[in-house]
Amino acid sequence: MARMTESGFVDFNHGRIYYEADGEGPALTLIHAGVANLRQWDEQVPAFAERFRVIRYDTRTFGRTTSENVEISNRADLAAVLDHLGVTQTAVLGLSRGGSIAVDFTLDYPDRVTALIAVSAGLGGFQSPPTPADTKAATGTGSSTPRQPSGSTARVSRRIASPPRSATASTTGSRRGTAITPRRSRPPNRSSRPPPTGLLRSGCPRW
Repeated sequence: MARMTESGFVDFNHGRIYYEADGEGPALTLIHAGVANLRQWDEQVPAFAERFRVIRYDTRTFGRTTSENVEISNRADLAAVLDHLGVTQTAVLGLSRGGSIAVDFTLDYPDRVTALIAVSAGLGGFQSPPTPADTKAATGTGSSTPRQPSGSTARVSRRIASPPRSATASTTGSRRGTAITPRRSRPPNRSSRPPPTGLLRSGCPRW
C-alpha cells in the first residue's frame, strides 16, 4: 500500500480544508461524492499512487473540513488546495457531486486541467422553462417561486409531479367530493420463492 506523503489543512475563505497527497508523478485529484469524504478513495489510492501524485480533499463541511456560514465556491476551494501543494496542472476525477465540481473547475480553470473524468455527474448552469406562474409574475398578475439563477453555479431544477393515485384504491361518487375506498389487500403468496440474495454486499459504498 502506498505511503501517505503529506496531509494538512488549507485555511481559505473562512474555512479549513483538509487534504491528503500520496505518491509521485503527474498530479491526479480525486473529488468525493456528496454522501462521502476523501476516505471514499482509500481502496483506489494505492494503485493510483504507483504512477501519480494523488491529491484528495474533504469538500466544505464534509469529513474534517470546516467552514463558517459564508458564500463559498467549490472550484475556488480546489484551486486553493492545488496552490498550497504547488500543483499548476492536474487530472481531475470526480464522482456524483464531485463530478459536478470537477466539470465546473475545468470550465473555470481550463489551463490547469490535463484530463477530466466525471462519473455520474450532474451539470449546472441550466434554467427550467418558464411556467404559467412565472408568466403571471412577469405581468404582475400573480406570484411565483424565485427562479434558479443561471451560470455555472446553478443546479438543474427538477419539478416533481403529483404522485399517482394508489393502485390499491378505487373511486366512487360524482366529480364533486370523490370518495376513495381502499380495497382489501391480497394475502401474501406463501408459495412464491424469496427474492435472490447476494445482490448487496456489506460495506459496499452507496454514492
